[in-house]
Amino acid sequence: MNNSTGANDDANLSETIEPPANAWWIAASPCPTWCQYGAFGGHTVQDHPGDRIHTMPSLKVPLAAAMDWQDWGSDAMPRWEPVELMADLWQTFREAEPRLLLADTLNKFYGELTLGEAQQFAGNLAAHVVTARRSVPAVPEADAPRPDWLTGPCPDWCAVEHTPSDHPDDREHRNDASSVPLTVMSFEELATPGGHTFLVPPRLFAHLAQHYREADARVIVHDGEGETEWQLSLGEAGQLAANLAGLVRLGTPAAPGADGPEISHSEEGESWVTRIGRPEYGELVLTREDGRPTIVGLWNVRDADLSPEQAQGFALDILHLLATRNAA
Repeated sequence: MNNSTGANDDANLSETIEPPANAWWIAASPCPTWCQYGAFGGHTVQDHPGDRIHTMPSLKVPLAAAMDWQDWGSDAMPRWEPVELMADLWQTFREAEPRLLLADTLNKFYGELTLGEAQQFAGNLAAHVVTARRSVPAVPEADAPRPDWLTGPCPDWCAVEHTPSDHPDDREHRNDASSVPLTVMSFEELATPGGHTFLVPPRLFAHLAQHYREADARVIVHDGEGETEWQLSLGEAGQLAANLAGLVRLGTPAAPGADGPEISHSEEGESWVTRIGRPEYGELVLTREDGRPTIVGLWNVRDADLSPEQAQGFALDILHLLATRNAA
């Protein structure tokens, strides 16, 4: 009898409770266009203050070419898959601008970057990729000694002084690392020999590396502490740079009165076409057939000089366009 009454009470409660209304805090923090909850009314008045967050699905880059794969299965049934780098935008309802989150599927790294830091990091990655792809053998000095194991000249970006006693694992070409500070993360405490302490932000480093027997260079991304290191092929590093630049473009609101890029996607015959139009230079066009990018074109080019800011926007537009390459 009691069980029956309880069941009826539960049924009556389920009929009288109304679904949560739209969250009141949305009025003070409207969903940005990229928020995955905005289109579905996913925010509610019952959201905990710590959960009042605008977020989006991650853009992923599988590190399949240069990094060891991981076994996500069991001893009885192994399942080998590449580590993935994930990047997305994230913004609490009281933040003025989003931050960019960068993490891996190993759960060994979680980084937060401002949009400016993400843009700088994307530029660093792109610069390393361009440096490696435009590389030519360096011309050694006539009297410069060369270790016996080094059978050919260094690439022109190599900054390492090789020696005959180098361990076989250390016989690689490397350039100088670039880095960006992660200023929205917890600062690290360092001590001087005199006992004074000071705080510094963690940093994210990137450099080129190529073992002397390797056919192509890799981009190494690490935290400088020896706890996190990712090895990316040049193609993977270029895709990560494109993803980051696309997220920066997505998360950066246009200045009041400024002409932002006009971005459109359309289906034309058997092709998908993505266009980014700007009054400064014309129209960038990416055409995809059968889901694969076939050409990136610059149409209606205007004969005009670009300011450094406009040129930077042009570069970001190109990277943003490439970040859509897998869009259906």
